[in-house]
Amino acid sequence: MVDIFIVDGTEHEEVYKQLSTFRESIAGVLAHGNRDGDCAVVRFDDEESDEMNPCWDQGEAFGGFALIVNGHSLVHALGEDMELLFLEVASRCKAVICCRVTPLQK
Repeated sequence: MVDIFIVDGTEHEEVYKQLSTFRESIAGVLAHGNRDGDCAVVRFDDEESDEMNPCWDQGEAFGGFALIVNGHSLVHALGEDMELLFLEVASRCKAVICCRVTPLQK
């Protein structure tokens, strides 16, 4: 299971609040060893049964974090005052997807 955080704020304050919340959620999961992923914005589970998926028995079901950022939010996230926060959250994720970006943002 992978916890997916979606940054979709259109204003500076919204993006900052979302990134701060995600950073706290990631820190909480890592500090407490919580593998349930209860801080996810969106959760995707394999529809396989427990018998068919041996990693459930080994406690390896947690797949990490992923971050999805749209182009409007990326403008704010890459701003000078939020760049380090964005880098901190993104570097703790196994995947970062930027969608609906301009050619300049690519």
